[in-house]
Amino acid sequence: MANTEEAVFHRKVQNRLVDRYLDALELEEETERNQRLEREKKERLSFKPSRYSAFSAQNILWLVSSIAVFHFTEFHLVLWYDTRINRLWFNVGACLMAVTVAIALFMIFWLSLVKKVKSDDWEKRHPAAIPVATASFILGFLRASQIQDASIVRRMPNLEVCSLSVNNLSSLEDFSHCTNLQELYIRKNRVGSLTDVVYLKELEKLRVLWLADNPCSQGDNYRMTVLRTLPNLQKLEEEEDSGVEASANHLQPERSKGGPSFGISVSDLHKNRLQQQQDSVKLSWEETK
Repeated sequence: MANTEEAVFHRKVQNRLVDRYLDALELEEETERNQRLEREKKERLSFKPSRYSAFSAQNILWLVSSIAVFHFTEFHLVLWYDTRINRLWFNVGACLMAVTVAIALFMIFWLSLVKKVKSDDWEKRHPAAIPVATASFILGFLRASQIQDASIVRRMPNLEVCSLSVNNLSSLEDFSHCTNLQELYIRKNRVGSLTDVVYLKELEKLRVLWLADNPCSQGDNYRMTVLRTLPNLQKLEEEEDSGVEASANHLQPERSKGGPSFGISVSDLHKNRLQQQQDSVKLSWEETK
């Protein structure tokens, strides 16, 4: 009988100790939970832009500077009214750039401010966001920035090296004003007439010319015509020419004072174009009769 009562007493003591231990654990967990919530609340109320924050002084300065440049240069008016812009490709590029901006706003405002996700964890939460934004930016920049008019080089007589490959230029006339031009890279454009090479004839310092992948470079006499017109070239396309000058001299006949000339002058080119314009005007006038 005594052993039974002792066993019951021990069991009650053990149960009471277990209950107290469980109560202590629950109290500790609740205390930790309250402390964590209080700490998060303080961090949320006392938010300060850090060096790597989206709201750092450096980022804000760049944003304000870009808005100021955009406004004071009237860039928006150029985009809206300039007729030289290819609207199809510009709109495609603008849509791709809009995708990039949307992804950036999503990660900066939604993930950082609302979801409190650190920038180091953006790629873990959304692994495809950054690659898609990068690809959209590159494609959008290439489509929206294709140049159709190079008239600005007329104001650069001291220009020595010019690279405008992969654009929509259709003439070389503007480069005739760059008297110090030494290297010209203009691959993959829309230069259709090989007679435009005449505009480069007066550029005595021009040594390197890349004109491949233009419509004018598809003819059989392309290389011969360029070398005849520009005998001072040292490199035409990717072919290094220790023999470019020799080829040009070989292709160019000896000239006497009254001898024949195989070159085309700029004045002759202007006369031909003026005659074509007069013929077209005359034809349109006859059609209206």
